[in-house]
Amino acid sequence: MIHMKIVSIYYRELIHDISTSTKRNVAVTATTGMASMQLGYKSTTLHHWAGILDGRYSFGQLEELFRNDDNFAAARERIQKTEILIIDEISMLSKKIFEQVESICRLLLKKDVVFGGIQVFTDMRLLHLQLSWTRI
Repeated sequence: MIHMKIVSIYYRELIHDISTSTKRNVAVTATTGMASMQLGYKSTTLHHWAGILDGRYSFGQLEELFRNDDNFAAARERIQKTEILIIDEISMLSKKIFEQVESICRLLLKKDVVFGGIQVFTDMRLLHLQLSWTRI
């Protein structure tokens, strides 16, 4: 328990340093609402940031929604403005959601590189690793 508290304090400090020391647009996300609340720094869930809701749509459906549905305009704008994306507790993220977010970033930024060129910082707490491997 003490180890996780130290990791959390260190991680929050790292986020603070990245968010305040760079002139680049930083988005802070987590895989769950509770984790995003604990991070602070205007963080949100990765699902909300990317506009993918609960992952119910195929990539083709998401592509259509992002191009034609005004309800996805805010997420489109968030992605297009982001230069650094911080994802907390990425080991809790399913492969499907990870791939949806990565594909949407490529699509909206019109760059055929990982995450459309957004620099991505993640943590991987080893205590969660076994759980997420069973979902891939």
